[in-house]
Amino acid sequence: MAKWIKVLIVVITIVLIVGIASIIIINSTGFKGQNINEIDITSAGSDAEIAENTKSIDECTPQEAVYITNNKIKNFNSYYACISGEVTALGGIYKQNVSGYKYKNQNGALYISKSTSAFVNVGKQIYISKDDNVQVREAINVKEDTWQNTTTKFTLNNYLQEYGVDFRTLTNYVLNDATITSATLISVENSVYTYTLFLDINSATLGYRLNMAKMGDLPSLPEFTSCKMDISINQNFEPIRITCYDNYKVEKFGGLNCISTLTIDFFNINEPVEMPEEEFFNQE
Repeated sequence: MAKWIKVLIVVITIVLIVGIASIIIINSTGFKGQNINEIDITSAGSDAEIAENTKSIDECTPQEAVYITNNKIKNFNSYYACISGEVTALGGIYKQNVSGYKYKNQNGALYISKSTSAFVNVGKQIYISKDDNVQVREAINVKEDTWQNTTTKFTLNNYLQEYGVDFRTLTNYVLNDATITSATLISVENSVYTYTLFLDINSATLGYRLNMAKMGDLPSLPEFTSCKMDISINQNFEPIRITCYDNYKVEKFGGLNCISTLTIDFFNINEPVEMPEEEFFNQE
C-alpha cells in the first residue's frame, strides 16, 4: 500500500474519532431540555373567550378581538386551514420545512402535519370526532404521502396529556390576560384587522412545547426565548391569517437554537368542506 494512502487513512481515522468524541461530549454536557414527564399539563391554563359580544370590532381592544375569535372558532360548523412555514438553525444552514392542513365539518376535525428536511421526516394525522374521540395515524413515508393502516386511539383528556394541544383551538399558544404581554392593532385594510401579540415564553407555551416534542420526536421540551404572533381577523371576528414567530432551543447537538415562522391561512368558514381520509377514520 502506498505511503500516502496509509497517511490518508490515519488522518481520516483521527478526524472520525475526534468528531465522534466531540459529539459525545457536546451531547453529554450541553443543553438539556425539561423532561416531558416532569410537567403537569393541567397547569397550562386555557384561552380566554368572550361568548356574548355586543361590540363591533372597531370598539374592541386587541385582546377582546382575539378572545371573541377564540370563542368563534370553536363554534364554526366547518372550515379548512393551510399551514406552511420553516424552522432554521445554524445561521440558516439547517432548514426544516413544515406544512399541513386543518379541516372541520359536521363529523369531526382533522389535522395533517408534515415536517421534512434532509435529516428528519415526520408526519401525523390526528382526527377528533364530534364525540371527542381521538385517533392518531403515523406516516410511513412523509414525502411520498403514505400512511399507516392503523391508528392509536385516545380519549380527549389522555390525548391532551400526551400531545398538549387541542388543534381545534385558534393557536397552539394559550391566549389570555396572563399570557399576552402586549397587543397592538397594526393595520386595517379592506375590513381586515391585523394585530401583533407578544406572548410570555413560559405561560403561553407549555402545551405547545409538549406538542413540539411529541410531533417532532424531540428528547425533551424546547426552551423558548421569544414568541409573538400576527393575527388578521375580519369584521365578523373570523380568522383570516395567523403567523407565529418563535425562537427556542432544542436538545440537539448540545443545544440547537432555532428560529421558527409558521403561517395558518383559513378558508371556507361555515361553508361545505370535504375532509380527506374521513372514511378511513370513521370506518369503525
